[in-house]
Amino acid sequence: DVELWPLAKPGERLTMLARFDAFLAEREIEKLDSLDKTSLLMCRVRTSSAGLNDLLSHRDVRLVDLPPRYGLETELLTIDVNQLSQIDPPPDGVALIGILDSGIVGAHPMLGVAVGEAVGFVPPDREPSDASGHGTRVAGLALYGDIRTCV
Repeated sequence: DVELWPLAKPGERLTMLARFDAFLAEREIEKLDSLDKTSLLMCRVRTSSAGLNDLLSHRDVRLVDLPPRYGLETELLTIDVNQLSQIDPPPDGVALIGILDSGIVGAHPMLGVAVGEAVGFVPPDREPSDASGHGTRVAGLALYGDIRTCV
């Protein structure tokens, strides 16, 4: 992702965008998508390391954000959690952890044995289920730490 300086004057902004598009074409950098908002101007591109170096030195480029590198092999992302071996509950006497987040999937095969109670607080009568998955991921991180060492 390439963030450009968001020039305020429409004429200058259009000129800059046209120059940047010509720059990309000249260097055979593929423009995949773009976003043009008042305070944010971004392009998603695909390029080589040489093209990346050119982007980093372009006068209108504010920031270049590289794609994330994942710590897990892609095969691990396709494991069916229902096929994992039985997870043992935490031993008696371990510390309890409270997590305030988007909720939790309490029946998750890797978390269910460790979830004591799940309660929804906001708004009143909210279910503790986790529609976004964020709270469940946070609970997994709190329980297991680095999942790569557990799988």
